[in-house]
Amino acid sequence: VLLRRTSLAFSGELSDERVREIADVMAAELGWNPDRREQEIDRAWTILRERHGVDLATVARNVG
Repeated sequence: VLLRRTSLAFSGELSDERVREIADVMAAELGWNPDRREQEIDRAWTILRERHGVDLATVARNVG
């Protein structure tokens, strides 16, 4: 969803807070329990880091 349905990763608007907000919506829609939600958040950051070179530390510094 982050890469295919939003432009957050490409527009520089990505943040941990936004990833968690999207995960909350996805969890509600797909019936994820809290553990699954956290796994999906971790998976999203792994994909963003490994495939797209996004660094959470850099993202956190650029937001706020």
